[in-house]
Amino acid sequence: MKHISIYLLLLLVLGTSCTERHYFMNTKIQTDGSCSRELWFKADAATLTGSPTDRVKDVHELFSDDRWVKTIGYLNEPALCSYPMPEAIYDSLQAQIDNNAATRYRLCDTLRVHAKRDFSSVGEMADAMPFTLAGQPIRTTATLESHFHWFYTDYTYTETFPSLSSLFKIPLTHFMDEQMASFWLTGTPNPMRHKSGMAQADYFDKMSSDFMKWLFTNLANDYVDILIENYDSIVNPPISKADLLNHKQEFIDRVSQSDFKELNLLEDKEIEKLTREVFHYDIFSLISKHPYLDSLSQQRSMVYEDLCLFNLDYRLEMPGEIIQINECSENLEFRDGALQASLSGLSFVAPRLTIQAVSTSKNTWAFVLTWVFGFLLIGLCLWPLFNRHKEKE
Repeated sequence: MKHISIYLLLLLVLGTSCTERHYFMNTKIQTDGSCSRELWFKADAATLTGSPTDRVKDVHELFSDDRWVKTIGYLNEPALCSYPMPEAIYDSLQAQIDNNAATRYRLCDTLRVHAKRDFSSVGEMADAMPFTLAGQPIRTTATLESHFHWFYTDYTYTETFPSLSSLFKIPLTHFMDEQMASFWLTGTPNPMRHKSGMAQADYFDKMSSDFMKWLFTNLANDYVDILIENYDSIVNPPISKADLLNHKQEFIDRVSQSDFKELNLLEDKEIEKLTREVFHYDIFSLISKHPYLDSLSQQRSMVYEDLCLFNLDYRLEMPGEIIQINECSENLEFRDGALQASLSGLSFVAPRLTIQAVSTSKNTWAFVLTWVFGFLLIGLCLWPLFNRHKEKE
């Protein structure tokens, strides 16, 4: 039986960005409105040699789309080969590593899949976003506006990600206000700016506790719904469906006010005690003992796991120089000539996640024309004086 370890997943979200499902994406916008998008990510040996596994399920459709040009290579080095890598080459490279006792490691840990695709417009690019997260396709909406100012042209690029908040029946705002929820998920608005470290510590402790309660409450709610929706599949049920329905809200309310310590909610002794107090039976044991219900609970747990383990490093290059970015996240910054942001799967639970940048690009031809017209104008102004000087001679 595999079930979610919520505390462990939360530690992964808060303490590290180096998970197995970590993607790097670079978007480049051109002055004519065309654009390109590139992705880099790790993959296991089976995926690298042509049989994509669940390790890369977030980008599974990318492997079946030939419009994405895919190669394999070491990070920041030229490609070794096109995708997929022949097994003979992979085995040969791994054998070379294995023969060197001082540097033994898995070849797949050092290789990256690189995928690139060109688009005629940002709208086409948004429709082709290759990610699927928690079973939901991530299709963004994107716009590019240009404003001509003779010497300069300003470009505004906006990309909005879909919200996955509908995956959770109990919204986060039941546990914290909208400002806190937005800050916890996206980093903005930041109510702790210019506050003391002591004040920030208290604030973060409360948000962390409320967030954990939200996760546990939703998961508990999901498990009760599994029992209710599949009640007819339970042989000789020890509790009536009416009792499940009548006491569900009381149970959820009490879960939301409790602190659970076990990693697996189905094995938590405190929640077992709570189910017996409310339903007069350990209802979650029905899930553990029933293969079909257990499989449904695992599927639901995978939604939480997908969101907690997904990480995306987003990079945006604009025409000219970026002069303004929106405050979609405290993790969003301007670095090395590009906008960069770190997004987790939980960022998409926010009601709205938008990345926007404004850049300005010099119109070289406008400077040239201005100089030409200027010289012509000066020439026209001086021409009468030149003719007058000639007549006097």
